[in-house]
Order: sequence, then C-alpha cells, then structure tokens
Amino acid sequence: MPVYEYHCRICKKTIEKFHKINRVPRRIRCACGCLAKKIISIGGVKADSINDVKWLPSALKTLQRPGEKPIESRSEYNAYMKKKGIACVG
Repeated sequence: MPVYEYHCRICKKTIEKFHKINRVPRRIRCACGCLAKKIISIGGVKADSINDVKWLPSALKTLQRPGEKPIESRSEYNAYMKKKGIACVG
C-alpha cells in the first residue's frame, strides 16, 4: 500500500498514512482533533541534484528572482524554501 501525506493547518503537523489506492480519503483526523488535508508529496525519492527531479528546474525559474544565487542542489532548494517560509503542501 502506498504512503499518503496529510497536513494539519491548525497544529502544522504532517502525517503519513498507508491506504489502498482505491480508498484514499481527502482528509483524516489529526491527533489535535482537526481535519488534516491530503497533500502532494514526493514520496520515496532520494536525490540531491536538481536534475534528478524533473519538475525542480522549472519550479526554480518561478521561485528565484533575477540576481539571486542559483540553486544547484536539492539541499540548497530545501534551505531556500525554509529561509523564505515557503512550504510545498498543496
């Protein structure tokens, strides 16, 4: 069974749950009692090159402003997102 991720906007936690492909709820109950929304996530991908993830170079063109130091690795991308307060949570 695949792992699906859910994000709670109240307590800011991300929850991983196993579900059958044909029974994936859009929302689940979080430990805080609120509903957590299913988010799009990368899953089991482990890469540090921006070229290992097909969508990342085009995302960088949208995210980065002219004159900013080019992001050259996945680690730099994650640090950039954290510094700017940007979350990829759908």
